[in-house]
Amino acid sequence: MKNVIHILIVIVFFGCGETKKNNIYESKIINSKQLVKKDSLVFYYKGDRFVGEARYLICFRDNILISDLYKKCIWVFDKQLNFIKMIGKEGRGPGEYTYPPKLINDNDTRLFAGDKKFLDEYDSNFTFIGRKYLPAKLEYSNIDPIYINGRFIFNVSYPFSIVENEYYRKYKPLVAIDKENLTVKKSFDFWDDNYFKEDIKAYTRNNFDVLLAKKDTNSFFVLQRGSQNIKLYDKSYILLKTFGRKQKYFKNPPKVKLMDTQRNVESLADFMGKITFYMKIDYDKTTRYFYLAYTNLESNYYLNRSFDFGKQFIQVYNEDYDVVFDGNIDGRLVFVEANKIYTLSKMEDKLLKINIYELS
Repeated sequence: MKNVIHILIVIVFFGCGETKKNNIYESKIINSKQLVKKDSLVFYYKGDRFVGEARYLICFRDNILISDLYKKCIWVFDKQLNFIKMIGKEGRGPGEYTYPPKLINDNDTRLFAGDKKFLDEYDSNFTFIGRKYLPAKLEYSNIDPIYINGRFIFNVSYPFSIVENEYYRKYKPLVAIDKENLTVKKSFDFWDDNYFKEDIKAYTRNNFDVLLAKKDTNSFFVLQRGSQNIKLYDKSYILLKTFGRKQKYFKNPPKVKLMDTQRNVESLADFMGKITFYMKIDYDKTTRYFYLAYTNLESNYYLNRSFDFGKQFIQVYNEDYDVVFDGNIDGRLVFVEANKIYTLSKMEDKLLKINIYELS
């Protein structure tokens, strides 16, 4: 961690600078790829067999898993979106949830479903194995955790005042929790300089979650929602690289007072409807491409409790961390695999639709 702390970084948030500055690589724009739609998968609802609201989606073995915001269950489909089974339900017992369970893929051998206080373990056939409780002193964000090197990586927070910079100086946003006994083994990552800038405090304080994506068994990506700097860590939590590029359709956030966004639901929705929101990051092992999904929200997203209300985009980096694509895509990014980009179309009353794209 010492070598991370000693890195002094100067970030130009809304502009462009030198290609390399200290340990930050400013990705070049190549735009050599085109997005091509290949297929659409549809699941038609029948009776009570319908997805209330898809919150978390992952690929597990040869299945697509969907965590349901309203039904507090996990839907299991094959890769053609044929229904297989539903696991879990709303409740407080084993295999039951009061929040939509976060989903963690343990190298296609075990599935973990997390609530705000515990992790449930399932085998590869989705048979419930048991429940373990997470450290109680932490508050766990709604970001998908990842599993690497025998530990879960969680984005966490602590009780704090949103107007105090001292929180960001004192606490680190990520923790590594041991898989066997669920104890904290490491706190790491450092807050971007943006979180200490007064003129964009409303933006950063409303975007203090940290996105995670596994690269391979030895490294993973990190992106703080209030920053454009993407970090690559190794399995020992040593920072290997920082890169990034301002997105083509990024909307510079309005410079308003933080408290003006906190007065009521409408004031927050109005502010979030004027900014660019980072939705998800992912990595394709086949193409070695890194994906950043972002959206320009509409103000009604909050009232509808859905991030589907807005224009969706993806920014794609090649193995040299340069931008090969940055443009609009139909639907929210679900995951990428073998150059296939799965997106969830805006949910409808009678069906669930996933589109498949490729970069060519």
